[in-house]
Amino acid sequence: MFHICLTRHAAITVGGMEMETYHPGSIATKDVSYEMRDLFLSMFPHIANTSNFGPLAHPRAPERKAIVAY
Repeated sequence: MFHICLTRHAAITVGGMEMETYHPGSIATKDVSYEMRDLFLSMFPHIANTSNFGPLAHPRAPERKAIVAY
């Protein structure tokens, strides 16, 4: 599998299957160190921060807190 990063987030057809192009989301670097954030962003020299990826083409499901049963 390959991730394709376009100028805007989209759904594309690949080999007859609909696939989502790469978009890390707005909170992708929220819980990582500055060093890890900088390393991640260095893979995208045209991006200064995750908001530069633009809006999501399709909304993501909200994150849920883990339910711990005792």
